[in-house]
This record gives sequence, C-alpha cells and structure tokens, in this order.
Amino acid sequence: NEDGVSLERCFYDGEVFVMEDEVDGKKVNKISDDAFANCNFKQIILGDNVKEIGGYAFRSSDIEYLIIPDGVTKIGGGLFYATDIAWVVVPASVTEFGSCNFTYSTDCVIFLELEYIPKGWNERWNDSGSDEEPAIYYFKYEWHYENGIPVLNK
Repeated sequence: NEDGVSLERCFYDGEVFVMEDEVDGKKVNKISDDAFANCNFKQIILGDNVKEIGGYAFRSSDIEYLIIPDGVTKIGGGLFYATDIAWVVVPASVTEFGSCNFTYSTDCVIFLELEYIPKGWNERWNDSGSDEEPAIYYFKYEWHYENGIPVLNK
C-alpha cells in the first residue's frame, strides 16, 4: 500500500509470533485478509504500526488471546472465525469493526477499551454464529489489567 506494507500471509510455525514494525524501512501497517488463517501459534504480538486488520485474519488458527494495539482503526469481519481464542482486547482507536467476528468462537471474552460502541461498528460485530449467543464483552470501566492480563473489576 502507499503508506507502508501489508502482511499478506504468515507461514510461521511456533508458539509465539512477534510481528516486525518495519520491513525494508517501510512500516507494516496492514494485516491482510486470512493472513494468519490456519496458523498454529498460541500468541501473536502485533506491530505498533498496524492500522488495519483484514477479514478472517485469524480464522481457524490456534491463537489463545490477543491484545490489539492502540492505533488500529479498522477491523474486517470474521476475525476469529472458528478459533478457541479465550480473550481479546480491542482498543478505543477502532472506528470500524466488521460483522460475525466470533463465529464458532463462543467462549471468547472481549475487553473493550471503550465506554460505548462506536457508530462505525457493524451491529453484528460480536456475533458468534446463527444459533449461538453473541460473544460477551465488557467496557473499559468494567475491567483492568493485572500483570498484563485483563481482569474484571470486583
């Protein structure tokens, strides 16, 4: 893309994937559709320059949790389709969020660094499948971090 480069597809094989902020002097600012689909890592640390995450980016992967970095503004649909992800943190910078991001990922808990759902989010952003309850989410005043992990307030 004109402002940087996209991570098109990851074929990394391991427990943890740490994404580079730059490649050949260009910022990695986008994760393409299906970029991490079917990968077997447990944890990913996204680069600080990422602004957009494409649809189905983590589809059918083994990811266990994710903290989306502040600065990401757009997330496509189907993000965690058919994963067993336990939790995800979504920053306040996200202004667009596609639909059905948690289809067949029913046990995921979503921690929002927001006080309300922005108008640019699809009304089905947290859908978990046609016959399943939507994924549970909590606003920033309902949780806090303890040792880098989100925890509900008592």
